Amino acid sequence: MDPERGPGNAPGVPKSDRGLKIAIIAVTLSSKIAHIATDILTLPYNRFYQQNTLLPILAIAKAVEDRESDEEISAQLKRWRDRKLSEFQLVQVASTLISAAVIGCFSWPPPDSLHWLSPAFWHASISFSLFSILLAASEQFIFQTLHRSPTPRNVDKDLAMILYIRRSRTVEPMHSPLEEVPPIPQIRAIKIKKKGGWIPKEMPFVEVRWNMIFTWQAPMMLMAYSAICFLGGLTVYVCAPLYDGQGWVGASKAAVFYLVSFFLCGITFIWCAFWAYRVLSDICHKSFKKTAGKMSCSIEEIVKHYEFDPTIIQRIATRTSKPALSIEPPNPEWPQQFQDIKSLIENAIGSVAVSISHVGSTSVPNLPAKDVIDIDLAVENPTDEAAYAPALENAGFQFLMREPEWHEHRFFAMHRPFSCNLHVFKVGTAELARHLIMKEWLIEHDDDRDLYAKTKTEAASMSNSLGETVMEYNFRKENIIRAILERAFKAKGYLP
Repeated sequence: MDPERGPGNAPGVPKSDRGLKIAIIAVTLSSKIAHIATDILTLPYNRFYQQNTLLPILAIAKAVEDRESDEEISAQLKRWRDRKLSEFQLVQVASTLISAAVIGCFSWPPPDSLHWLSPAFWHASISFSLFSILLAASEQFIFQTLHRSPTPRNVDKDLAMILYIRRSRTVEPMHSPLEEVPPIPQIRAIKIKKKGGWIPKEMPFVEVRWNMIFTWQAPMMLMAYSAICFLGGLTVYVCAPLYDGQGWVGASKAAVFYLVSFFLCGITFIWCAFWAYRVLSDICHKSFKKTAGKMSCSIEEIVKHYEFDPTIIQRIATRTSKPALSIEPPNPEWPQQFQDIKSLIENAIGSVAVSISHVGSTSVPNLPAKDVIDIDLAVENPTDEAAYAPALENAGFQFLMREPEWHEHRFFAMHRPFSCNLHVFKVGTAELARHLIMKEWLIEHDDDRDLYAKTKTEAASMSNSLGETVMEYNFRKENIIRAILERAFKAKGYLP
């Protein structure tokens, strides 16, 4: 085995083949056991747990695997944290009310033959509710501390609160130093080492941290158990006349009335909860399925620079109108123009559009640009032009060319009411990732944004003076674009 690729140099990973197999089995089983145990523990409130904790985390994990931009991942993480903060507030209020109700129950006169389960349930309920309040307050403080951090935070470090993640060979897995089990990303590498490498470059490593999922949902779990124990104790207390042989007296009738009302309320709660979450699950499932349909591309494809080859272009038509090669000051109306064009595309082709992204210079605040909105449209199958091309043409786009050998690229242009270049790619292709990485980098780095603005202005001036086309203008920017992208790739760990 190649010493640079084999497991011998990977810290925390068994060196023998037998040890590797045992490690794989142990980690796989532990993950499955943790998943099953969590499902069992959350059974009383499983729908709430799924929608408020598990599904958002799985969506974030999928976004990481699909190499969504750090901006998008941070936005998803923020939405999840905001949702959890609201949950923690709910838990504190509800648990306080449950505690007050239980304490009030202790003042009731006990029946002649009260079963021991009633006070046992109520004492347990108080314990659960008090600890749910304390834990919710503690985790709320943690989330608020992260939310109010005065300095920008590393996305990978924020993701460590829910995921194991490894983006490249040179980045260590983000995991607790107290973990005794070898980091899951390394074990995933073991699983696929026979398929071409020890730490492959094709994908980042992402695994859900089940211990953290349990941690972040624990306040709701304790509150739910507290409510169940309160109702259990109340039921045993009220139904005492039915099992102590008092006969059909007033207390027995009250107990029957209580059981009927309890049954009706329980059925109503289950029915409404089922259908409410059923609708929400259908919506989330469709959204998640659409996101999961995106194909991941390899890091090698992303960092590979494209060499333009005019021989592979199949020209469909010539532009009916050519925008001037003029670099305009930043226009605050560009984002709204993108939204208007995006709505036009969505209305034209509907669900065929997997994603519609604003890219290019007009997508970067404070960056001068040509007054042309660049848009990436990702579809499942660009070769099925009948599914989108006629509809786009009816919406005002002109089908100009196709490049089948370059990510199945199709190119459309719009001239009215806005100037727009529309690039159609297959979902998950490298060029989509490159465009987003470039956009994200220029937004966050003023020096490279200023460098690119200067390069664009000088290139446009030179091309206009020589009577060149937009193609020559793009060639003049190529070296600077590559240099900026290489800095972005290195920052992400894609390049050494």
